[in-house]
Amino acid sequence: MCDITSPHYPPPSLMDKLRWRGLANANMFARSTLPYEWSLRMTRLPLMLVAALGLAAPAFADGGDAAKGEKEFNKCKACHTITAPDGTVIMKGAKVGPDLYGVVDRAAGSVEGFAYSDVMKEAGVKGLIWTEDNLVHYLPDPSKFLEEQSGDATGKSKMTFKMAKGAEDVVAYLKSVVK
Repeated sequence: MCDITSPHYPPPSLMDKLRWRGLANANMFARSTLPYEWSLRMTRLPLMLVAALGLAAPAFADGGDAAKGEKEFNKCKACHTITAPDGTVIMKGAKVGPDLYGVVDRAAGSVEGFAYSDVMKEAGVKGLIWTEDNLVHYLPDPSKFLEEQSGDATGKSKMTFKMAKGAEDVVAYLKSVVK
């Protein structure tokens, strides 16, 4: 035990023990090196983040995973089907909503024989094209998207389903099925 009469009162610190063994010197933890070490850490971190984002950029630019999108499309089958122009059924589903074959880069509200909402028809007449970006923004909240496009707060989409996540993947899948 260490008491007041002990030669080691107060108890030795870790630095004292290291110095006794010759493993440390007085300047080992000098504060003058800390700003230098800190600056190295603070310049390396942003560089590493930029490099990581640069390597991940091709994955972001791709837009989505078609394989995941095919699984996500199972939610869409309740209303939509994917049928090629030659009659080949790619994904069988209900025909409540329009056929989604070739929807990417197609004008909004343009499938013959489908009864679109007035606001959807109006958006198509004004030139709304279903680009990948527009579809990704449409799927989470169709009525809100059409309201933003048309400026009409009373117009609603007939599509009531809201895809909270996976829209990029579904769009990638829809794009991949077109030959």
